[in-house]
Amino acid sequence: MQPTLRSGQCLVVDTFTHRWLHPLRRGDIILLRAPRISEREVIKRVIGLPDESVKISQGQVYINDRLLNESYVSSTGAYTWGTSIVSHGQYFVLGDNRNKSRDSLSWGLVPAKNVIGRAWISYWPPPVRKV
Repeated sequence: MQPTLRSGQCLVVDTFTHRWLHPLRRGDIILLRAPRISEREVIKRVIGLPDESVKISQGQVYINDRLLNESYVSSTGAYTWGTSIVSHGQYFVLGDNRNKSRDSLSWGLVPAKNVIGRAWISYWPPPVRKV
């Protein structure tokens, strides 16, 4: 998830509210069990929500045929993903380091049951103060 998150960064994950109070939104960073490797937990960003169409052309992401502004991505990839409709109870997720991420481009859509929770607070390492 670089450059947003760094290796060794510790997060508090909210495992409750996304199920009952506040549904996941595009841009949320989530902890999930990777499809096909269910014992592995990974951090990804929610890109496509249920009932939306997702298309990627030369690394540019389109949701319902509108270009998605992704200021958190340092460099776009050169990949393409044909138009897909995100089914009810599923999400399309991508890592922020697009060229080195295993995500929905590798696994396909992620079932909601694989979502463990939403990243809430980073507590380590402490923020660096600039003087």
